[in-house]
Amino acid sequence: MRALTALIVLLLTVLPAPAKDIDGEHAVFGLGAQPCSQYLAARQGRGVPMRRYQDWIEAYFSAFNLLVNNTWNIAGKHKLPELLRWMDDWCRQNPRAPFIDAVANLTAVLYPDRLNLAPGKDNRKKWTEELGRGK
Repeated sequence: MRALTALIVLLLTVLPAPAKDIDGEHAVFGLGAQPCSQYLAARQGRGVPMRRYQDWIEAYFSAFNLLVNNTWNIAGKHKLPELLRWMDDWCRQNPRAPFIDAVANLTAVLYPDRLNLAPGKDNRKKWTEELGRGK
């Protein structure tokens, strides 16, 4: 029983938990509420300028980085053009889905490869000392 409890606690601290109300719903603002079909139109130069979608994705990622433990950059080493191609594919398969669902699914795919420490930062000494194995 202790092992099961420990596993549950570990999973709750490691995996991002969706924050929704008791009915599984949440408020979505701006372009996130628009259907994926409108994102695809922007990719083709129609409708809302594509830069607005890119800004929305970057804002979502920034919030994700701030709110999810052990995440410095959810995008990891992936660059925006690669991420947009992934979004294109997902939205083509789900044109009626809200844009936020595409971005949320992308973060789930990216999560295992996220950067959890700023580049050039080395916390080994800090953690060694905190665990009592230091000097």
